[in-house]
Formats: sequence, structure tokens, C-alpha cells
Amino acid sequence: MLKQILFIALLIPSLAVAQGAPLIGCIEQAPDGCACSLDSFWIKCGSTCGGLIFWNDYGTEPALMFLDGQLRKLRKVREESPGLPGHRAWFEGDGYSVLVRYRPAPSTCPEWKVKYDEGCEYIDVLATIRITRQIDGAVQVIDAKGTCGC
Repeated sequence: MLKQILFIALLIPSLAVAQGAPLIGCIEQAPDGCACSLDSFWIKCGSTCGGLIFWNDYGTEPALMFLDGQLRKLRKVREESPGLPGHRAWFEGDGYSVLVRYRPAPSTCPEWKVKYDEGCEYIDVLATIRITRQIDGAVQVIDAKGTCGC
């Protein structure tokens, strides 16, 4: 069995799952507004919500994740280098700790907008999300892609 787990881990390096790790699900409907929203590379939820697994606005609203069968609200407890490469944000709530490490991704802003100096109201990001269930210390780490902006 250990060989099978190792084989699967080698096939899917961006999805590291410990035994009994928190189960990540999709957010069916995220609130409107300016936010960072992240989709999983591996979790597919259907046409209604794509693969949205993390949502966080720029204001006072809590971040949202669907963990272990429930929508969880997570408050931001710390942030480093917002808006820069290397941006990291820590969240806690409902018995979970979440660390999100953002990094730049190739832009999906249409070239004509860049050419005419209009730009887009969002930036593309890649992120690594580390979820820890506080009651037992179980951890799940997953890579995601998404946008931050309006």
C-alpha cells in the first residue's frame, strides 16, 4: 500500500494529502465584489461553480473555504508583502488554520487592453494553500490558480 501512495504522490505532486487530511470542497456561490478567488487544478465541481475552493475579499468579510463538508469562514490573522511577489496570508476559524502563498501567473488580460494602456482590474495568480485541522493537526496542501481584483 505504501508503494501505491508513493506512486500516486509522484503522479500528482501538487496535491499532497496526509491520511485523514481535511477534505476540500467547492464553494457553490461566492459573494460579488473585489476579491481573490482560487480554483483547484484537481478538484472539479461541475458547471455551477467550476473549481472554486478559496475566496477572500479585500475588506472585512471573512475568507471562505468548504472544508470537511461545511462552508467555513476564516478571519485573516496575518499578512506579509501584500500586492508583491511572495505575498502570504494566514487565516483561522472554525477549527482550521490556512496559509495561502501567492505568486504571479501568466496574465490572461487581453493584449489589446495592455496595448492601449487600459489594463485589467485583476491580476492572475498561482497559490499554494496549506490547510491544518487544529483538533488533530492533519494537513492538506494544494496548488491553485486564480485572480485577485475586481
